[in-house]
Amino acid sequence: MSKQEYNPISNPKHYHRDGIDFECVELSTAYPHPIASSIEYVFRHHEKNGVEDLRKAQWWIQYAQNHTNSTTLMPIPNNQHFTRLLQLRVLTQGPERRFWTALLTANRNYLEPETLTKLADALADLIEQEQ
Repeated sequence: MSKQEYNPISNPKHYHRDGIDFECVELSTAYPHPIASSIEYVFRHHEKNGVEDLRKAQWWIQYAQNHTNSTTLMPIPNNQHFTRLLQLRVLTQGPERRFWTALLTANRNYLEPETLTKLADALADLIEQEQ
């Protein structure tokens, strides 16, 4: 399905971004639920609900910090998701770039508490910037 064939059920426009040649789900499915949800909210915030989506992303990161240990946050090994994170890092700036960079530079075996802190800090700054 091309990007021009948007469908609100299976190919919604808000999960695509200019300059990105993949749909958000192709990246988010590489991560466990709390992180995947935050990725989807940050990815779509420009096209859908703005700061509200960023606050939802922030909630999921806080949930991961408070309820999940690092061994349960293992990304599925896949070099494609690192390539996708690189694309996002190149096409964004400021706090949003820091969010993608934190995922990109995370331990390849599991997400450490320090990574979750970097994600939370980037989101707090992004929310402040977008308000």
